[in-house]
Amino acid sequence: MKKLSMLAFAGLMIGNLAQAVSIPGWERPIMGAQLHYVVPTKPVPGRKANHLTLNQRDDSKEPTSFTLQEDTGIRCITAPCPSTRNIQFTITSIKQVLHSDVVTYEAVEVLKNIPPHVRIARRHLKVTESSLELIGPEGSGFNRRTVWQVEVQPFAAPTDYYYGNPKALLTIASVEQE
Repeated sequence: MKKLSMLAFAGLMIGNLAQAVSIPGWERPIMGAQLHYVVPTKPVPGRKANHLTLNQRDDSKEPTSFTLQEDTGIRCITAPCPSTRNIQFTITSIKQVLHSDVVTYEAVEVLKNIPPHVRIARRHLKVTESSLELIGPEGSGFNRRTVWQVEVQPFAAPTDYYYGNPKALLTIASVEQE
């Protein structure tokens, strides 16, 4: 009887894990990169991006959004306060160059807590993903390296340029069902 109850418990746990594989509507992080600022000839003060994450909704076949983590430049002396904030960008178009490994994502900022009568220009994000193959040391094979070239275009301000090497982000529920 004890073996039967343990078997039933194990079956219940496996069933719950199988349910957790796909959560419709959830924005799952699939790739992320630490960003490096490309310093222009005349540096512009202001917030700078640290990290960019590519997200995909479970019920979608293509990526749906980016999350950009920015350093706000605010520093508190007496009390801890967040010096970074996450900004969501919704992908509006994905263009792949024919016969190439270059993909261009274009996205617009998601504005939150803005009254309906207030009009604010949204920032645009352009990410160009390309890859190259490097020959390993002493001919030990090929290494593929992916590069993101990122442009953050605010309204009526200079564009900020970044680059980063994205890595796949794995979550417990990142298994695809066929």
